[in-house]
Amino acid sequence: MATQPQTLMLVVSSEPERLARAALWALTAASVDDPVTVLLTAPALRALIDGATLPSHWDALRLPAPAAAFADARQLGAVVVTCDTELALSGVDEAVVRPLVDDIVALPSLWRAHRASRLMTL
Repeated sequence: MATQPQTLMLVVSSEPERLARAALWALTAASVDDPVTVLLTAPALRALIDGATLPSHWDALRLPAPAAAFADARQLGAVVVTCDTELALSGVDEAVVRPLVDDIVALPSLWRAHRASRLMTL
């Protein structure tokens, strides 16, 4: 039996719509048992810490804010990480980031682990 492909989602933007979409896609993938790992880059980390909200034209959808959607996705099995370099670039203290991620990884090890993964960039 073939193994299910994994998805690696690189979140490189702090734009509210892209951040919200990444969180919702991670939540959707996890809700259907699709293995997904989300790498939050420095801009995305700072936006989440600063309390990123949904774009105003999404209000009628009654969706969770990005941080809550990522937390829900993690509860369903999504893995949310940042790497040590992105953490340093963000200028944010590790203690502040830890509650938002499952791990702080070395980028080369993440790359090796996801050589065969689908790649999504937002």
